[in-house]
Amino acid sequence: MMKSMNRILRGLVLKLGYDVVNVRTRENQFPPDFDDSCINLVREVRPFTMTSAERILRCEKASSTSSPTRFPATSSSAVSGEVAA
Repeated sequence: MMKSMNRILRGLVLKLGYDVVNVRTRENQFPPDFDDSCINLVREVRPFTMTSAERILRCEKASSTSSPTRFPATSSSAVSGEVAA
């Protein structure tokens, strides 16, 4: 059923002068500028998100380059609740 429908649609598109092809094959799932660490990150989080690979990497880059905190470090006495005299 699905194959015949795809064949019909592809035939219609071909008559218009276009062709429909699958550009991402099994061995070419990721863009060529992704290195091994990028691919590993995307494969690791893919089961938990519907976000595209490009957006996953953009989010990771943004989180790794932003400042960890905007607040100055606190002393141990302030953390433990002691009051300064």
